[in-house]
Amino acid sequence: MTDQIPVIDLAAALGGRAPDEGRLDAVRRAAEQTGVIQVVNHGMPADLLTEYNAHIGRLLGRPRAEKASLASPGGHPYRGWRQWPDDFGRLELERYNVAQFDTPADARQAGLRVVIEAFPDRAYTAEGRLRSRREPGAVLHDVELITRRAIQLACEGTAPLDDDVDGSNVLRLTPQSLCLHGDNPSAVAAARSVADALRERGRTLRSFVDAG
Repeated sequence: MTDQIPVIDLAAALGGRAPDEGRLDAVRRAAEQTGVIQVVNHGMPADLLTEYNAHIGRLLGRPRAEKASLASPGGHPYRGWRQWPDDFGRLELERYNVAQFDTPADARQAGLRVVIEAFPDRAYTAEGRLRSRREPGAVLHDVELITRRAIQLACEGTAPLDDDVDGSNVLRLTPQSLCLHGDNPSAVAAARSVADALRERGRTLRSFVDAG
């Protein structure tokens, strides 16, 4: 029997209603068992998706040397173009994040729109970086704690650092996006809790396209 890619319909979620338990379970099963999800009724205009596919196709079709010139000048693993080895050590997987800029200021100067993202379910080091996943406590699983951090990020623009004991040592930033990691067993419960808490505090949840 041929495996089928699960299809997830987001119409209900985008209509302002909370997704039903069956839909959330379907997303969880697809992520855990298949690893690939086809999303329909996601609200993205068809012409925008067509334009994106055309752009990314042209980018990935460029000569490797030309793509390598778009790598992060500081070697940042999540900036610019990077080629990663696959499970067999072959350099075949490519990752490309917007542009090669290492700082928001550089990106803005180049005329790009910058969306600052923060992570309520990750621990920040005293230096203001995400704690390595190789270290214990890097990923938070307690839904209540994740929700409190999301509120703090969204409403106060701060996140506690590793060595914070009295609330005074915090990372200050102005996030426009909060990322909850889907590989966290608490992801679904945390996402529901965070969304409810932010709405209760008058925050509107919307896509970057709508935000302008």
